[in-house]
Amino acid sequence: MFVYTSLRDALDTITDFTPGEDRIDLGTLTASLRATAGSATDLIATGFIQLVDTSAGLEIQVDSDGYAGPAAARTLVRLQGVTRSQLQASRDLIQ
Repeated sequence: MFVYTSLRDALDTITDFTPGEDRIDLGTLTASLRATAGSATDLIATGFIQLVDTSAGLEIQVDSDGYAGPAAARTLVRLQGVTRSQLQASRDLIQ
């Protein structure tokens, strides 16, 4: 399990992440986002957490105001060799 508690932990590249076996814990980091988004709101659907395929791997990005606000998403972690289609948020991410 990989645990992220703050955006200060950002810009890691995980080279050995295996979807379905490994998990990324964003629970502490997203606690403040849930307060903003509403606890019943899906953080991915509203853009607070974004999963973006890049040539270097899947980036998990955090946007402090989601799709509704002007703030830009910041990359938290890159999963080398993993694509968006391989990651299942309900299985691989703890929000």
